[in-house]
Amino acid sequence: MDTDHLERARPNQSEADRAGRCPGDQQSLIELPFWPGDDSTLVTGINDRGEVVGTSMNVRVEDELFGVPVLWTVRGRTICALPELPARVFGVNKPGQIVGHSDLFLPTVYGVGWSRR
Repeated sequence: MDTDHLERARPNQSEADRAGRCPGDQQSLIELPFWPGDDSTLVTGINDRGEVVGTSMNVRVEDELFGVPVLWTVRGRTICALPELPARVFGVNKPGQIVGHSDLFLPTVYGVGWSRR
């Protein structure tokens, strides 16, 4: 990734500050926690409310196809597993509806969704 423009745009910033901020943005990056026992995450969607969806996994045991589908609330820095179904998560809209798919019953793949109650 070419970062020369970042160096020129803010030459007085420390290396740590440049690594944790987006150019022109006043908000810091937030590290998302792993699901207990996992060591890696794959983010696949974020909405305007700061909710992030993706997969948490233990790369020594599984890959992103078999991890736990999760929802992070960025402001609260919390993680929760999406209920009941092994699935891959693809996105979350502003109201918090989450979409993905499950291949639990191969060869058929089903679209799945989660929403608030």
